[in-house]
Amino acid sequence: MELERNVHLTDLMKILSLSYDDLPYHLKSCMLYFGIYLEDYTIKRKRLTRQWMAEGFVKNEEINHWRKLLKSELPEHFMDGLSSKFKLLKVLDFDNSLLNYIPDNLGNLFHLRYLNLSHTKVKVLPKSIGMLINLETLDLRQTKVHELPKEINKLTKLRLLPAYYRKYEGHYSMLNFTDGVKMQKGIECLISLQKLYFLEADHSGIDLIQELKMLKQLRKLGIKHVRQQYGHALCAAIQEMKHLESLNIDAIATDEILDLDLVSAAPHLRVLNLKCRLTKLPKWIPNLKYLVKLRLGKTSIPWIC
Repeated sequence: MELERNVHLTDLMKILSLSYDDLPYHLKSCMLYFGIYLEDYTIKRKRLTRQWMAEGFVKNEEINHWRKLLKSELPEHFMDGLSSKFKLLKVLDFDNSLLNYIPDNLGNLFHLRYLNLSHTKVKVLPKSIGMLINLETLDLRQTKVHELPKEINKLTKLRLLPAYYRKYEGHYSMLNFTDGVKMQKGIECLISLQKLYFLEADHSGIDLIQELKMLKQLRKLGIKHVRQQYGHALCAAIQEMKHLESLNIDAIATDEILDLDLVSAAPHLRVLNLKCRLTKLPKWIPNLKYLVKLRLGKTSIPWIC
């Protein structure tokens, strides 16, 4: 086996052994079965469980018992134990599970780099998230998390922060269809951020907008609830984002006029989505060489052929 021949995988072998040795006998065969798949191969849950059943590793009743557990709300003691006993975890992915609770001791997972809570019932993040100084991805898409604790500003390695909730139920509104997240002042410390959407601008006001100019690595920015008086500060911040490829700006109201008169826009901008009233087409838009998608909503620009 490669694990036995390669001296560089010794530590990995130790970690796998700790997991393997504590498994019940019938589940050890299940774990070893992963060895038939190639590296980076996408494993389908249904296909895998059917293979286990065909091999006689598990019975249909056991399958029904389970990867149910995965589709039911996870008990609080499970999450508490996860954070206290598995401190070497680097990846936690709860996408589309019925997770509704994050324990206060989340910060124990010092090595965590990837935390996916998308499409869960989670509403609040604990302050201890500020201890996850190695975290690179925090996925909060389609969650009820509406405000991030100020401690998140300590995560200087954080690269991806998609956070929003789209309201598919009820009456559609162009400006109110998507809820973003509120963040505290201090986001200027998130110097590694490449994707941030959607940020609600009116929570911390113009001070928060001014701090955006320090996020020079941003590739994608989505910002909501923008007021007219934020226009100058927002343009100054955008001009510092030389790597920006996607920009989404939503005004706080349908009649809010935004002055987005940039001296120069990001040279690599490919997607531009503006939901606000514009009295004229900004001069920098026709100069975007790589633009492939342009959306203007709630504007009052007269069309000129």
